[in-house]
Amino acid sequence: MCVDSDWIDDRVPLCRSSDEYWKDAEQLRAAHLTEAGVIGPHDFLAARRAMEAELEAVKRLPFLLRSRINTLSLVGQLSEEVLIQIFLILHCIAPPGHHQYLRLGRRSIQRRIGWIKITHVCRRWRNAALAYPRLWNTNICSLGPKWMVKMLHRSGTTPVFVRLTEFMVLPDEITDTSFALSQHLKHVQELEVSVRNGKWNVIAPSLLGEALLLEKCVLSGFACIWDDVGLTLGLFGQHTPHLRQLDMNEMPVFWSSLRSSCLTFLKVTDQPNRRARVDNSSFTDFLDAIERMPALETLILWHSMPALPHTSTLHSDDYSRTIINLPRLQELELTDDILACALLLQCTTVPGTATQIIYCFYDDFVQRPINLIFPWVKSRVNTSLPIRKLSVSDQYYPENSIHILAFDEYDKEDDSHFEQLQDSPIFGLTISHTPSMLMERLPLPELKAWSLIQAMRTASVLPLEDLEVLLITGGHWLQRVHWLDTFGDLDRVSVVHASGHCAEHFCYAFCKSDPSDYSSQEFRDTKTGILFPSLDTLIIKDVLLGFDDDIGRFAKTLTMYLEQRSRLPVRPLRRLKIGGDCGCEVSQTYRRVKKIMPTVEWSSCEGSTEEGKEFASEDESEDESEEENDAQEEEGDEPDDDDNDEDNDEDDGNDDEEGKGYDG
Repeated sequence: MCVDSDWIDDRVPLCRSSDEYWKDAEQLRAAHLTEAGVIGPHDFLAARRAMEAELEAVKRLPFLLRSRINTLSLVGQLSEEVLIQIFLILHCIAPPGHHQYLRLGRRSIQRRIGWIKITHVCRRWRNAALAYPRLWNTNICSLGPKWMVKMLHRSGTTPVFVRLTEFMVLPDEITDTSFALSQHLKHVQELEVSVRNGKWNVIAPSLLGEALLLEKCVLSGFACIWDDVGLTLGLFGQHTPHLRQLDMNEMPVFWSSLRSSCLTFLKVTDQPNRRARVDNSSFTDFLDAIERMPALETLILWHSMPALPHTSTLHSDDYSRTIINLPRLQELELTDDILACALLLQCTTVPGTATQIIYCFYDDFVQRPINLIFPWVKSRVNTSLPIRKLSVSDQYYPENSIHILAFDEYDKEDDSHFEQLQDSPIFGLTISHTPSMLMERLPLPELKAWSLIQAMRTASVLPLEDLEVLLITGGHWLQRVHWLDTFGDLDRVSVVHASGHCAEHFCYAFCKSDPSDYSSQEFRDTKTGILFPSLDTLIIKDVLLGFDDDIGRFAKTLTMYLEQRSRLPVRPLRRLKIGGDCGCEVSQTYRRVKKIMPTVEWSSCEGSTEEGKEFASEDESEDESEEENDAQEEEGDEPDDDDNDEDNDEDDGNDDEEGKGYDG
């Protein structure tokens, strides 16, 4: 075979065939090792060893030839910079990983090297990958301690990103893994360690050295107080000059030892009934620690503030003199005892634009009254625009709690005001019973959302004069009298979301105009005496509206309520939107509502929009007598107000079954 090409050096003779060339090379190389030259057994063995060495050399020859072939391919012409970019892409889409499985009752791990396979393609690719340290500074713990040592060595002095969980390594590999980590701790820039089942004492010693490059640290695990908490106290030699983010989950916190003035993100979380708090951390130490972090932008504390003495109050001299300035704070989230939250909020000065979400727990009404949190609510409202959108919800399971969100703006064209909250609230407040009380099944004092809203309005901490959108969700807590007494003076509300039994009682309340129904003298003196006179849109969800359902009697009274509302001297209700689980056989209810309302939108009914006339026009020729009979039945279907039973008894001393009406 003769190769004629302009780009091949003329000095390379390629006119002979490959078979002839390598056959001549073999004869020339092994001529002195032929059998005829062998005299004795000793020479025979030496010749055999020499031939085996030649054979090993020949075995390596194909790799050299393959490398030369690869240089003649299109991929082989790529520059090293382009190769590195390709490797970086593979590094992201095919990282090293592991898969756990049980083998003979023991946990085993199957590992895959992912992108590292490219280093086995050719010598040029391997050299290019090994020469770029940033390919080896992440996912270093996924393949076990041996690979970890190799990758740390290949990363050189570049910053290292370490993520280590106990599920990445077998029990007998933890010690070697910890040792490898300790040797390169000074190069670690981001560290995430999550260990459980008492393995913290094995991992912690590897974190006692200085971490001069550490910027982000996430530590998680059940580090109990009976473990060696001294290991936690000595983490990183208490010297992390570049630490920006610290996240500690279920770890004992020594607040007096936290001195990272550069922190921008701090999150400390714990379980409410398993607090890993140590005796030498006082609330004063905690406040001093937060004061040493003026650069904080995010502060999240869940059940992690030190316990307060029972004698502590909101005006205790030990805490009221502390002033904490956090001028850069953008997000604040607290979940703890109501007094602890109130004290921290009282001592802290933050920008008015910061998002603040507070979850308060209380158990002692004498030392921990709900109004402890009122000063914070008032400060948030005073530094913002008027409240235009309000969400109030309560939960009875798994805990008795109240949730309040207040906003200063809303999108008039968007009905999903509360399904996807994109706007930052003026404040978010949750008040609940102490979890320990729930766990121990102690008698819980009654906690009602309407009473909390009334208390906040009476104390002038929740002004709602400009409220336009209101969402109420929950159980039976808000009956007709509660609607009137809590929101009876709000004349600008145009949109109401209500769900469940709240929707039933609201419809009963908004169709009445008798001022005597108000138990509060203040609301009896309103201009109209009608609930929400500017109401334009009503959205109800999760109400049984099946006309033939025994438990869905609200369907028979809804049309009556809407008709009564239309006769009141207020703005006509223009739009009704129904969603959620409304039961079965709702077509008849829809047809009747459609005759009253200009616009009805019902997600479960085909053609329920304003343009969909075909569904509403079905059965237009219903028997008139049937509607009259239904109307007569509806006269006695108004829900009783539990708070006005005495008045009802005085008005009607004859309580027969048909006169009792609907009990919501």
